Amino acid sequence: MTREQMCREFCEANGGHWHEWYARTSAGYECESCGKFLDMDSDNPTFSHPEEVLEVMMKRKDYPYFAIRHFLVDFKKLGICVPETYITKPDKLLIAAHKWSMEHREAK
Repeated sequence: MTREQMCREFCEANGGHWHEWYARTSAGYECESCGKFLDMDSDNPTFSHPEEVLEVMMKRKDYPYFAIRHFLVDFKKLGICVPETYITKPDKLLIAAHKWSMEHREAK
């Protein structure tokens, strides 16, 4: 699976829309499914930064379970500690979040 395929599946599994661009006219590119023209605000997400992945995951109903499974959780302070490898290797968090999202689609 390519990184783009993983981003697409992660985006769609969490209620996002993935644009499929095609050349419509000399004016630019249009999304086949929603009709939106390509601009800076409608580009597909790359999830190249851990905070982008966390923003999506934190909106899920089952986020606490994901956090308990993947992060160190301090129940006294109700905080989380994201392991360094999820920050220094952002794709590792994307892979974990993608896998969780695909296995728990109904919980979004």
